[in-house]
Amino acid sequence: MQNTRFRTFAVHILLGILCLAVVLSPLHSWIAAWGWITLGLLALAVTDGAGQQGTPGIMSAAMAWLVGSIISASLWVTQSIIWQEPCCKVSMDLDAVLRLMLVAVSIYVIVRSRSLVSNGQTVKRLLSAIALACFLAFLLAAIQGRYLPGNAIPWAVAMSFLVCLLLPWIFDTQEIKSRRWFWGVGALFGLSSILLSQSRGALGVLLWAMFLAVWMHRRHRATTHRLYHRVVAAALLSGVLVTAALNLPGDPMRLNTALQEVKTAMQTKNYNTSLGARIALFRLGWEGFVESPWIGLGAAERVRRIHLAGDDLPADQRVAFSHVREMEHVHNQYLNNAIDGGLLGLAGLLALQVGLWVAAHRLGRFNRKAGLQLWGVSWMHALAGLSNVNLAHNYYVVMLALSVGLVFVMAWADPAPET
Repeated sequence: MQNTRFRTFAVHILLGILCLAVVLSPLHSWIAAWGWITLGLLALAVTDGAGQQGTPGIMSAAMAWLVGSIISASLWVTQSIIWQEPCCKVSMDLDAVLRLMLVAVSIYVIVRSRSLVSNGQTVKRLLSAIALACFLAFLLAAIQGRYLPGNAIPWAVAMSFLVCLLLPWIFDTQEIKSRRWFWGVGALFGLSSILLSQSRGALGVLLWAMFLAVWMHRRHRATTHRLYHRVVAAALLSGVLVTAALNLPGDPMRLNTALQEVKTAMQTKNYNTSLGARIALFRLGWEGFVESPWIGLGAAERVRRIHLAGDDLPADQRVAFSHVREMEHVHNQYLNNAIDGGLLGLAGLLALQVGLWVAAHRLGRFNRKAGLQLWGVSWMHALAGLSNVNLAHNYYVVMLALSVGLVFVMAWADPAPET
């Protein structure tokens, strides 16, 4: 596409479609996929064959994410070959990383091209679209509770990604106050939708929000304050929040329920609750990893062992594993990869995570708010994996790819370095 005027027009149209897809993304994975596809079309629209014209800092960050996804895909392809498992049938890891890698390629193509919309307004429109998406998510959760599109846990974590994209701009005192208020209200609706979904695996976004508030407050007030001061302040605020949540009437965050389920499972060996089943599944995943630490046992064997959990026990004890046998994975991304592929499978998972971390670090050196956005997404991706196998859910994978893509598109659209 050599006609710059036509290319610029096409880019603006695609960015408009991207904004619409973001606004409606809480409703369905197919709508979120519009944004996923639009990133690929945007990559085609900005490519003119003139070579690298983008900003080196952004390009270096995009390359880190691309390399991480390529390494992950290579390791998981090897795992699939070892266990002779059809691609994407039993284990969803390879299917997930291939979709993430396609977006990573699109991101790199976009950022290596010169920005055609460098006026600052594109970033504001995308942030406003994210805020509207959070409002829509709140309405959806308020009406349907935990009966959300797909599984409530990956849906809530996906909403936490959107909140993480808003937070650095909310806490930036150099931004216009009216916009900060609008984005702040959007983030509040996003957090409320997570609370209404009662998905404990996504509550880590509250910790990130408090840490970021303290970090940016200290940065503007006194840049000499050390990192551990910010961590201590955020930890104290987190302690207050958890204490308050444990004493709220009705247990809206299900924290008391979680404590009771763990206590019951440990004392009575009855695993027919949400966290009780997780305890049994975590043990099963760890035992499978220890049994074959290098290449694991394979996804098919993992499913077989879960479905046969407790079968070696007497009938009166076997009933305690009824809920466990209904599961397909071990409800922990790290242990699930460990039992499927041992250290090989774990390395593939960590390659994705390290790719995000390196990208966030490199992006933050050039564009502070973009770096913080990506740190927030990577924090939630890493933390949420402790309580669920989110990569097995189509909606989560699409929203992770879309969220990372939005960070880079905003940095590309307004590439002025920040000090």
